[in-house]
Amino acid sequence: MARFGADVFVAHEDIEPTSDWLLTIDKALDSCHILIALMTRDFIESRWTSQEVGYALGRRVPVVPIRAGLDPYGLIGRLQAITYNPQKPVTDLANSLLEVIARIDSLADSATEGAVKALSESPSFAEAKARVAYLEKLKVAPKYYDFLKNSMNTNSQLRDAYGVCSRINAIIARSDPVG
Repeated sequence: MARFGADVFVAHEDIEPTSDWLLTIDKALDSCHILIALMTRDFIESRWTSQEVGYALGRRVPVVPIRAGLDPYGLIGRLQAITYNPQKPVTDLANSLLEVIARIDSLADSATEGAVKALSESPSFAEAKARVAYLEKLKVAPKYYDFLKNSMNTNSQLRDAYGVCSRINAIIARSDPVG
């Protein structure tokens, strides 16, 4: 998700040793814009995950369950889940999740902003192609046009990746038929 510009918090990866982990999780729950619940068999055994989902639902934060061995249950059970297939590349799951996020009105602009920034910082031709493919699925507002144009000039991974500049120009033309 971070690859496409999302600011991601994963407790067991992001909390520093000796930190007050409960306070850190509280802050993350208070400031999150979406909660993604990875429904593994371990999910139901955790003392915390159901509470975290309930907290997010109580804040009216969008919650997206991902079925990964466990069907959503309880309050989250009313939500349609994305199904994770471990036989497919994890990028397929990321793309499905990003498409869902882009359709949530309260998140669409920040998803686009993150995707534009991630594309501008592409470290390789392959990443530029993957990131522009995601951006092609979004509605890109005019406020990003100059930034995208500048990025094509300043990042050689965009400028020199076959077809990426023409795809960026097509995104701009699609979103701004006059421009």
